[in-house]
Amino acid sequence: MKLTKYLKKGMAVLLTATFCMGLSAGLTGCGKDTTKEDSKDIDTFRIMIAPYQDADTLLTGLEPLGGMIKDELATQGYNVGNVEITVGTSYSAVGEALSAGTADAGFISGGTYVTYDDDCDVLLTAQRKAINKDSLNAKDWNDGTEEAFTDNLTTYYRSIILAGPSTKGQELAAKVNAGQKLTWDDLNGATWAVIGFAHMRAKYAANWMSKFGGTDDCYKQTAVLAVTDQIMDDTICVSKNSDIMSEGFKKAFADACINIGKSEDGLKVLNVLSHIGYQYAQSSDYDAERAAQNMLKK
Repeated sequence: MKLTKYLKKGMAVLLTATFCMGLSAGLTGCGKDTTKEDSKDIDTFRIMIAPYQDADTLLTGLEPLGGMIKDELATQGYNVGNVEITVGTSYSAVGEALSAGTADAGFISGGTYVTYDDDCDVLLTAQRKAINKDSLNAKDWNDGTEEAFTDNLTTYYRSIILAGPSTKGQELAAKVNAGQKLTWDDLNGATWAVIGFAHMRAKYAANWMSKFGGTDDCYKQTAVLAVTDQIMDDTICVSKNSDIMSEGFKKAFADACINIGKSEDGLKVLNVLSHIGYQYAQSSDYDAERAAQNMLKK
C-alpha cells in the first residue's frame, strides 16, 4: 500500500513536469510569462536624452525628431499618439529612468548602458566619422602625417595620451618613437599630459598656435604616448521594464531610427547629438567597457 502511494505521487510529479515542459515549447512554461503584448496603438512613447549639451540646445535641435519617429513608426503599422522627448539631468538619471520604466527608450553613452544593462537592452550604436589612423601602436601616430577625418563611418573611437613640447614630454616621445616601452618611473616624472579623444589633434591643430600657446606646428610639438582600445559610441537603448517595449516595437523603433539617420533632414536633426546615423548593436559590443568598469571597481 505504501509503495503504491509513493508510485502515485511520483507519477503525479513526473506528469506535472512533463506538462510544463510541453507547454514551454509553445508558451513560456509554468513560470511567469514576461512577453509583452505587441500593441499597435500606443498613447505615449517616452524618450529621454542624455545631457550631451544643455537641455535647451538639445530640445531645440531635436524638436522635429518626435514627428520623424512617429511618421516612421506609422509606416510600420504602429499608431503613436505622442512622442515625448525629454533631457535627463545627468547620464545616471537617464539610466535610472530606463531601469524604472519611466522612460521607454534612451539615447545614452555606452558607459551608461553597461552600468544599467540589467534593466535595459541596447538596440543601436551611433555612427561618427572615422579618422585616418586607428593603430594601437602609439608610434604609428607619430609618423609625421596629420590625423584627419575621412568619409568612412565608424561605431567606435579611441582615446590617446598626448605629450606636449616640454623637455620631459619630448623625452617620453623619443622613447615611444624608438619602440621602447614607457616605465612607471618615466611616467611618474611627467608633470602633465593630455588625455582625450583620438581626433583631438585633427579638430584643434589649426588653433594650436593662436589659442593654445604653441610655438610651432602642433604635430611637431606633440606626440602620442599611448592609445586605448576601441570605445564604443553612444547607444539607443530601451527599457526592459517599459510596458510598450514588445519585440515587434523594438524592431520598428530601431528601423525608424536607422531610416531617419539615412535621410538628409534626419541627419540635420541628429547633428545636435554628433550622430551620423545608426547601426544595429549587440550587448557583446560593449564587453570592453564592462571590463574597464570591473577593473575600476577593484
